[in-house]
Amino acid sequence: MIDSAETVDRDDAIWVIATETGFEFWVHIARVADHLVRGSSADAEARRRMHTLYRRTYTKHMLPRPVEAQASLRACRKPSESPAASETSITTAADETQDTFTVHCRTDVAGNILDVELGRGILDRAWTMTYAEAAEAATNPEATCHQQLATASDLAQRLLQRRRYSGALAIYDLQRGYATNEEGQLIRLADDTRNSGYVIVQELMIAANAAIASWAAERDIPILFRNHRLAAVAGDPRDLQEQLLAAETSGDIQEWELLRNRMRMVARAATYGPSVSGHHGLQLPVYAHNTSPLRRYPDLINQRILLAVTSGHDSPYDLEELRELAEDLNERLAEERQRKSEHFRKAAERVTARQLSQADYEQLDEADFARVVRAAVETDTTHPDLLKTIEQRVNSGQLQLRELGAVYFDAVSPAWLPLRQLIGQHLAADPSRAVSLVNMYAQAVLGGPLDASHVTWSVHTGGDIHEPRFSARLTLELGEEHHTGPARTARSKREARNLAALALAAQLAGLGETEPDDELPSVPTNVQNHRALEAAVHPIQAVTIYEQRGLIADLNWEYELDGPPHEREFTCRATAKFNGVKNSAVMSELASDGTGATKKAAKAAAAAQLRAQIERHSNLLAD
Repeated sequence: MIDSAETVDRDDAIWVIATETGFEFWVHIARVADHLVRGSSADAEARRRMHTLYRRTYTKHMLPRPVEAQASLRACRKPSESPAASETSITTAADETQDTFTVHCRTDVAGNILDVELGRGILDRAWTMTYAEAAEAATNPEATCHQQLATASDLAQRLLQRRRYSGALAIYDLQRGYATNEEGQLIRLADDTRNSGYVIVQELMIAANAAIASWAAERDIPILFRNHRLAAVAGDPRDLQEQLLAAETSGDIQEWELLRNRMRMVARAATYGPSVSGHHGLQLPVYAHNTSPLRRYPDLINQRILLAVTSGHDSPYDLEELRELAEDLNERLAEERQRKSEHFRKAAERVTARQLSQADYEQLDEADFARVVRAAVETDTTHPDLLKTIEQRVNSGQLQLRELGAVYFDAVSPAWLPLRQLIGQHLAADPSRAVSLVNMYAQAVLGGPLDASHVTWSVHTGGDIHEPRFSARLTLELGEEHHTGPARTARSKREARNLAALALAAQLAGLGETEPDDELPSVPTNVQNHRALEAAVHPIQAVTIYEQRGLIADLNWEYELDGPPHEREFTCRATAKFNGVKNSAVMSELASDGTGATKKAAKAAAAAQLRAQIERHSNLLAD
């Protein structure tokens, strides 16, 4: 049983072994259904509470303490206690065996589930470990349960890689303390979970929950499935996955925070239901909560159903009851999230009001400054020092997407215009962020998440087999508001969609169009007749536009990271083929390097040099 040091309500225990063809693992789950009678006053109270609430100063338990104490799994030995030589010293006494609900899975070497067995089980050996103790035991041959935990860690990594391969937004950056939750949102990890013990638990619980859900779905047994989808404008999850993996590799904290805010905007809350709709955050066709019946009421409902059907009895809940339970839980969980958000919003507003009036903006940390920016936009506070600090943080990449959007869309007085234009230039340098900005705007108008009825992508393919063209246009239907952006054309579908979102974002902000060409220009017959872009155009945007105009092809960016953690330096190498004159067989190779403290800074430096080469080779005329 692996938990935090403070845990007293232990839901689950794991056991893993390696086989000739893969792995076998068991997850023993506390049999709470035996201790809480359906329809009792305690059951009604558990349903009302829905789940255990963990606060900084107290814990509000879902179950009555006597029931929780009876149902919780217990340990016979702590890992620090050396087991005696005999097997019987490790095994609990007969009167201490614990009844469980058990899922037993067999996998191949890649972690693919081959076989699932569910039913009543008995736990006769158990150890309690913290996450850190489990991580240490997995690498220390002298530790208790070393073999099982080393094998469990091996299996967990294979399960993780399998999820990533399927497109799941699955990341654990244990050094910097970031991970994705089941809804695909980036969360900060507590200090005691930044180790492989946490990964073992997370991956085995996800695998067990998915296996149970698949078992029920294959047998047409309604339970409370966990369904999830991304917002309609979220884009391809694999694009997000690539960016997450790149951020994990680079260690760029600013990039982590940018992705964290972006994913918070495009991820919708998961819901419960007796039918299967898939789980996009985990990239699983079917999923359900089962492994925490002490802490979550849906897990308890599912356990009652599964205990009944695996014993040859009918489900204690009919389909209509499950539908009503799901609707009730979803509605009250949404209300709870809203209350929590409102509580923290009001507390933050009080602090922010004081900080906004103090005018010592450069000393504020990232979170406090973000709140000050939002408050300044709402109150139209345009103190020169504040605007200067915002400009500095925009240029350094320290202003997060939510605050960029607040200034870009909502700061309408003339004093904000230079900042809004600056943000537009940065967005043009990285159009992938525009999708999240459009989503943020739309959610603000609707007062809630989007669905497919609100968003329409129109994507067309043109060009020829050797040089395809993709044209994309984005339309929003937001109640009485209707917005259709200009079409944007690029050499990949993803780039075209990003540019279309960028154009619509500029339109929504009232800043006019970006590069106003609905068709991708052909390579000019005489490039000397084309003029250079204005010097104010961001280098990355300029290089991208020159590629769209056909002056260059095969634009590519590669990154290297060097230096100690406190002095990281990124090197970006930009390469492209210079087209020269249309239909010419000559394709000159262009290359440039740039360095910086962040990937964005290094890319901008490389782009500036590449831009100069393009304009020099093309003999472009300055305006």
